[in-house]
Amino acid sequence: MVAAGILLTRLLGFVRERVFAHYLGNGPAADAFRAALKIPNVLRNLLGEGTLSASFIPVYSRLLDRGDTAGARALAGAVLGLLTAAAAVATLAGIALAPLLTDVVAFGFEGPTRDLTVTLVRILFPMTGLMVVSGWCLGILNSHRRFFLPYAAPAVWNIAGIAALWLAAFWDRRPGSLATALAWGTVAGSLLQVLLQLPACARLLGGLPFRLGSAVTGVREVRTAWLPVVLGAGVAQVASVVDTQLGSLVPGGVAALGYAQLLQSLPISLFGVAVAASALPELSREAGREAGQGLLRDRLGAGLVRIAFFVLPAALGYILLG
Repeated sequence: MVAAGILLTRLLGFVRERVFAHYLGNGPAADAFRAALKIPNVLRNLLGEGTLSASFIPVYSRLLDRGDTAGARALAGAVLGLLTAAAAVATLAGIALAPLLTDVVAFGFEGPTRDLTVTLVRILFPMTGLMVVSGWCLGILNSHRRFFLPYAAPAVWNIAGIAALWLAAFWDRRPGSLATALAWGTVAGSLLQVLLQLPACARLLGGLPFRLGSAVTGVREVRTAWLPVVLGAGVAQVASVVDTQLGSLVPGGVAALGYAQLLQSLPISLFGVAVAASALPELSREAGREAGQGLLRDRLGAGLVRIAFFVLPAALGYILLG
């Protein structure tokens, strides 16, 4: 179910990239949009799906496994409140510091390309908060063994981007205008992605238990687990920023890297993320049981074999067919 949702999203993502390539190619506006999207995406990846899943799902799943639905609900509300507050502060700071962030992440940009990137960063930064809430929804749904919706929901993000580009092209086909329209479409797609998942989360939780405050059982455990996960994810995010910095030194470099990385990440998402996401709630439940260690070891071994079975041929295919 996870792989099916990811495949649907990625197929629409390829359509979105094809439309993007048709209108913007490897030109300055394409570089500007890629660099601008990178900046809020770094924060999204540090606060959102991957790190939140690894720190929140184990604690939340164990509460569910013990039958403590009230405690699980309170934890979900507290984590949502903390995430929303952190994302709001990060969004406001990102909008205010857009010129500085652009100079750090894309120091090779000059003149109109830099100016366009600053504008796009300011438009795109609200996406950070929306995608962090989407990551919270993913954690809730996965813990309740609802796997398809949270991984298929990003399809609307791609659809909104495609629609924004196509509609904008009827009025103004200048690259800068198209990139700006795509940025607004991307933010709208992020909102739709959240709205698609919230009703299912509300049904599972008996409403949306939003609360500000950390004096809830499990919050400290989530924060303790979150720190090493963020440090690990931070290494990958620093590497991705360096990619963009180096790409900005060559016209079209950031755009070309973006196309290649989208293709390269498909088998990682389709096989690695699918196996990991579906296994994590069960691993968490088994880790909390006295007799769970053998099951834990067996599930980890089976997951690694399954990933290798798909990823190794995929890697060979990419080398031969790139």
